[in-house]
Amino acid sequence: MPGNGIDDDGNGFIDDVYGWDFANNDNTVFDDPTADRHATHCAGTIGGEGDNAYAVAGVAWKAQIMSCKFIHGRSGSTWDAIDAVNYASMMGAKIASNSWGGGGESTPLKEAIANSGMLFIASAGNSAENTDVSPHYPSSYDLPNIVSVAASDWNDDLAGFSCYGPETVDLAAPGYWVLSSVPGNKLAWMAGTSMATPHVSGAAALVSAQFPHIPLYHGAEGWVDGELTIHDILLMSVDRTPGLAGKMTSGGRLNVANAVKMAFPVVIETACADMAFGPAPLAISFSATVEDPAAVAECWWSFGDGSEYVYSYNASHTYSEEGAYLACFHVLSAGVESTWPMQIVVADPGTIVYIDDDGGFAFDELFQWSCETAGLNCVVVDARRPLCLPDSFNDRLLAWNTSRSWNDTLLPEQEEFLARFLDNGGRLLMISPD
Repeated sequence: MPGNGIDDDGNGFIDDVYGWDFANNDNTVFDDPTADRHATHCAGTIGGEGDNAYAVAGVAWKAQIMSCKFIHGRSGSTWDAIDAVNYASMMGAKIASNSWGGGGESTPLKEAIANSGMLFIASAGNSAENTDVSPHYPSSYDLPNIVSVAASDWNDDLAGFSCYGPETVDLAAPGYWVLSSVPGNKLAWMAGTSMATPHVSGAAALVSAQFPHIPLYHGAEGWVDGELTIHDILLMSVDRTPGLAGKMTSGGRLNVANAVKMAFPVVIETACADMAFGPAPLAISFSATVEDPAAVAECWWSFGDGSEYVYSYNASHTYSEEGAYLACFHVLSAGVESTWPMQIVVADPGTIVYIDDDGGFAFDELFQWSCETAGLNCVVVDARRPLCLPDSFNDRLLAWNTSRSWNDTLLPEQEEFLARFLDNGGRLLMISPD
């Protein structure tokens, strides 16, 4: 009975209705709105209630969440972490979401994770390091039940702060400014591999609920050699993207829909254009390769301008009018489609290239109207789509609207591009309404 001061289930913890606070050794898992903001945000991403007219919903919003707290403020002990892992395992948890890390390697912690029987999903770290070279614990322990999660940004590239590792990081998930719950019935944007991890944890919960007979990982109870696992499904169902290729074992970003359907896309190895920027008419040669051509039922190029598709790995296309076009290579296999998009910008000399980075506020329409009124040509380019612009525009003006955001609007690679652009004498107009 909750709150009766008695250890009713005899597990050694009194009134552990929601879990246990190992940092303070009590059953009050929520202590302070500021200190517990991070954990609340992560929990909201996993299991925030859906269909409640409250802006966000968790990935698995019918999942049961047990709080195992061992960090107070910004620090915690390894021994408390071990106790938390052992407690979760004892209480029958199947999936552990771990948005924490740091410190050196600990054999007792590694053994606790290995013996837990849980699928242990852990953040890869935020120091932008290669964890193949500089391990991050606990995500870098070489254990079959660990899933190490990097953060992807809005372009499906690796977030600039995220750790990576071709052999030690498994997949990426959205972690660049994620909206979720915080204490006080509020919402907040946060960034980090901590935000990416609960997306994968929620996906693992959905897949495990959909396929309860499938073991969690290689070596789990009931697993036989060669049998598919939940761990396998999460990695095999990702969307592989150019920005993540070679940076993690799967080369891709979590796709929850694919995972719950056990839909495994064909791997696109390369998809490229010999140019992506220039004046009209702009003639471009496209080419692509896939990992397993024999598994491909159909492949084609689309060009984003309403023209007919070309059903081939290689294609040529000419863009006759100014504009920004989303070209894409498509592969279909067993009813599952893989895509590799790229943005083509056609702009004549003297045309202003306007980067629409306004977060949906439609300031681009106002800018276009202003250009038309002044007798100027303008091409609007979406900053949230894959973009490859030259470091020099000659006499063209580049206008970039960051809208009402005042912090970290530009992605790291965008900042690097603008630095090169200015170093080459580019003309830049940065716009913000604030």
